[in-house]
Amino acid sequence: MRHHIRGITYEFDRDDVLIATQGRWPGRGRNHFVVIEGREWPVKEAFRLVVGGRPSFHTNHAKRAFDRLGFELRRRG
Repeated sequence: MRHHIRGITYEFDRDDVLIATQGRWPGRGRNHFVVIEGREWPVKEAFRLVVGGRPSFHTNHAKRAFDRLGFELRRRG
């Protein structure tokens, strides 16, 4: 699935998310989380693992991408 964020096109699907986070543990987040295989991942951390590097994006961009792929989103705080 294509995701257009701040003029850049990223292409990844649900399987790519699962592969990128496999064998890793989520860090500590503050407010916004995506649930991947039963673990709450900080949205930005998970997004960076999937696309690689340190792209420039807002939390809402990452949330929208995960939502489109059918992942559960949670908010704390």
